[in-house]
Amino acid sequence: FTGNRYVIESDGLLIKDISREDAGTYTCRAKVFETGSLEERDIKLEVQVKPKWVTRPGPVKGIENEKAEFHCKASGTPRPTYTWVDWEGRDATNKDGWTLKKDTGHLIAYQLHRRDAGEYRCIAENSAGRIESSNFLNVIIKPKVQELYNKTFIDSDPEGKIVCKASGDPMPDIFWRKWSSNEPFIPGGQPNDDRILVHNFIERAPDYTEGEQKWRVSELSISNVARKDDGLYECQARNEGGQYFRSGHIQVEFSPTFEEQPMDKQWSWDQNPINLTCIATAIPNATISWWIRDREIDREIIDRNYRVFGKGPRSDLIVTPLTRQYYGRYTCKAFNNHGQASHEISLKEAEEPSMIQQVIHDKVTATTVQFRFVAPVNTGGLPLDSYAVEYKEKSLEWKNADRRVWPISPSGSYILENLHPTTTYHFRFASKNLVGFSEWMNGMPIIMPQRGPPESPIIMGMHLLLSEGYNGPSETDVSPNTIYNLTSPNFFEIGWYIPEDNGEPLDYFEVSYYPIRVTYHGDHSKKPYSMPTIGPRIGDLYRTEVPHPGNVRYELKDLYPNTHYTIELRAHNSFGFSPSSFIIIKTAKGTNDSLPDPGFYDRTGDDEFPVRSFILIIIAFLLLGFVCFILVDFALCKTRKKGFMFKLSRRLKKSRKYEGISSERKQLNPNRSSAHLTHPSSTTTPNRPMQRTESRAQNGLSEQETSSSSEWNKSRVRPPPPIPPRANKTITVGRSKRGIESIL
Repeated sequence: FTGNRYVIESDGLLIKDISREDAGTYTCRAKVFETGSLEERDIKLEVQVKPKWVTRPGPVKGIENEKAEFHCKASGTPRPTYTWVDWEGRDATNKDGWTLKKDTGHLIAYQLHRRDAGEYRCIAENSAGRIESSNFLNVIIKPKVQELYNKTFIDSDPEGKIVCKASGDPMPDIFWRKWSSNEPFIPGGQPNDDRILVHNFIERAPDYTEGEQKWRVSELSISNVARKDDGLYECQARNEGGQYFRSGHIQVEFSPTFEEQPMDKQWSWDQNPINLTCIATAIPNATISWWIRDREIDREIIDRNYRVFGKGPRSDLIVTPLTRQYYGRYTCKAFNNHGQASHEISLKEAEEPSMIQQVIHDKVTATTVQFRFVAPVNTGGLPLDSYAVEYKEKSLEWKNADRRVWPISPSGSYILENLHPTTTYHFRFASKNLVGFSEWMNGMPIIMPQRGPPESPIIMGMHLLLSEGYNGPSETDVSPNTIYNLTSPNFFEIGWYIPEDNGEPLDYFEVSYYPIRVTYHGDHSKKPYSMPTIGPRIGDLYRTEVPHPGNVRYELKDLYPNTHYTIELRAHNSFGFSPSSFIIIKTAKGTNDSLPDPGFYDRTGDDEFPVRSFILIIIAFLLLGFVCFILVDFALCKTRKKGFMFKLSRRLKKSRKYEGISSERKQLNPNRSSAHLTHPSSTTTPNRPMQRTESRAQNGLSEQETSSSSEWNKSRVRPPPPIPPRANKTITVGRSKRGIESIL
């Protein structure tokens, strides 16, 4: 042993300032030198350490009726044990629902109460000593609405008020909301209704409340109370512990009204019982009574033909009108403690409608007639429910006529079928309501046409693009909404309605389709839409027959993407084809799995440059360049005597002169001798031959050609004055200056 801490004494070992590191096993040896005997013994030293805080207990915040946990931790040897006591020194584990882990100091309160709030101490101790530390438990009291009472006001009261009172610790905040709205009311005035005011304050809690000292109070006041203020109002209290909801009802009472009354007129006929209904809206509910001609039914009038069911808020009066005296104005009167109101219901006698005003024959085929009717002026008080036709062949009596009744059609069109071709029919027509048929109106006889080709089929779900008798697409402007853009790049299913067969059964439908070019003028993707131009066919024509009876649909497959198609549909019977119906479609843009480009895609569509426009632009540029060239060359010819036009004009003049010289030589000088120029005024002067020399480089002419040229120009130019002998003179011929040397 080294140092001054260890002192060996005769009876043992003294360790000064002992520490935890000194713990361990020590060996004591004793030896008797005289005998040589040796003894030893192991002694285990345990160093005890007083507890020391590792984790002091901190403040704890818990919620009433919920769990709270307390923690403390200390070091020491031997390991310390723990005890928790309250502010009065009582063991905390004596409380209901409180447990402690003595070896860890972990205290759990499984259900807190407001009385548990206060100071708690954690004690850690072992054989070496004891330490303790305090903390504080704060118990949060959940909010609770203590008072909220239903209120009743009267319509137009100057003010109404509903009050909500709530408790809790900490003091809760209160919020209002009407159940018919998701928007809460805010403190003070409301931005969307200045009649409503919310005022919050704190007041002392009543003495009978346990542990409560103060309450939060919120008043919702309404000025000029109206019926719309009636309803449930929710009061919501909130603090750290949670939230609490409670609803109160504001009832606004008012005098009776008939705002929900559905009836003001009823009809009856043939002594049929009829129900008159009266509905009064009021709070409190109104009491209803029935009157006719200022006499109350069931009190002043006792009649078994009147039966009253219900006295309010709904009442039904069943009237059996045996005679006309039961028809007239009935009054239902409703009253409550705030007032009364009345409502009249007219009971009228219904009758058959009057005669139809006009019948229009829209379309006649070999076996069908299509009618439209102009409704009668008087419908008898009831709405029409149908139209009827009776029809017969010319030779039959009306008692043997057939009848067809149609329910009222929204389209206003009615078709009579299964007639015989080339037969004369007589018709008469009537309208009908619940009472019965009107008088019959005689119509014009109709001679049915002969059998023939069927009518045009109507393409299902789309308007016809082209009219009957059209023989194919042309350069015709159509509206963009008649081009149907598909969602599929390769597929389209066309459907149709079966047309009239004109007396001969249909045997099949013919579907034809082919790609076309469509040109858009401007940006057709923006409004207002541009007008496209429908061009000619640009690909193969596909044609197929769909048997009938059978399908009324056909699938077009393997179409090219982003391509316009014209589809033609015709019906067929033994007499031939019907007029065609046309539509135009445009397939969607393709994907990687779509069919390849066939070479005639519509290049005039959304984002593709028009081929035709491109060609026109190139031609325009070429024409513009040619015009510019002509203008520039003409300017050079006029100003600088250069350019293509200048050279061309000189060559033309040379060619003409050459032809003239040749002809004059043949007439004037067959022997190709030199020409002589003689001035007309110098008759006394002998003729002198003149030699003319001219540069070959300038004119490309020989001397003889030059002389002949001068002779040819005599008749075109004014002769020069007399030429003196031995004088040289330059003569101007035409518009070209040529030096002509005269040798006299």
